[in-house]
Parts: sequence; structure tokens; C-alpha cells
Amino acid sequence: MQIEIEKVVANHENVLRTRNSEFEAELEMKRQLVEDEIEAKRWAWELREVDLKQREDVVEKDIELKRALLLKENEDINKTMLDLQKSLDSLQVRRKQVDCAKEKLQTMISETNELAALEMKLKEEVDTLRAYDRGRQTEI
Repeated sequence: MQIEIEKVVANHENVLRTRNSEFEAELEMKRQLVEDEIEAKRWAWELREVDLKQREDVVEKDIELKRALLLKENEDINKTMLDLQKSLDSLQVRRKQVDCAKEKLQTMISETNELAALEMKLKEEVDTLRAYDRGRQTEI
């Protein structure tokens, strides 16, 4: 009977060892699956992080390029505005010169008209004096 009890206990211990081994194998398999899942998620996270870093670099470079283009456009606009201001200043100087020349021309025309009127008046007086002299010479 003792032997049979020992056999039953031994059999029971074998069953327990088998179940324990199966449980540990299943537990190891589940642990490995969880580790694989964690590793896959870590890998996916690293890939996403690299992708985001690359996108960030592209966006920062794009922003820098656009900023440089905007600065260039701003410089071009400022240069054009300076050129336009210089042209405007030059045109104002020319306009003043033209206005001054116009005033001088009007003064000269006015003086020429006065001289022409004086010349006519002088000619009339000379003609009158000549006629008077002729009339006096005829009397003598």
C-alpha cells in the first residue's frame, strides 16, 4: 500500500511537473509574444521618430528657404523704392528747371514784345520827324 501511495504521489508529482512545464512553456511563449510586440512597437516608434525628424528637417529647410526668398524680395522692393524715389527727385529737379526756363522764356517774350512795341513807336516817331523835316525843307 505504501508503494501504491508512493506511485500515486509520484504519478501526481509527474502530472504536476508536466502541467508546470506546460504552464511555464505557455508562460514563456506569452512572454516572448509580449516582448516581440513591445519590440515591434519600439521599432515602429523609432521609425516614426526618424520620419518625424526628417519631416521636421524638410519643413525647417523649407521655412529657411522661404524666409531667404522673402528677405530677397524685401531687399528688391526696397531697392526699387529707392530707385523710384531717386527718379522722382530727379523729375522734380527737372520740373523746377523747366518751370524756371519757362518763366525766363515768358520774360523774354514779354521783353521782346515790349521791344517790338518800342521799336514800332520809335519808327513812327522817326517817320514823323522825317516827315516834319521834309515839310520844313519844302518850305525853305
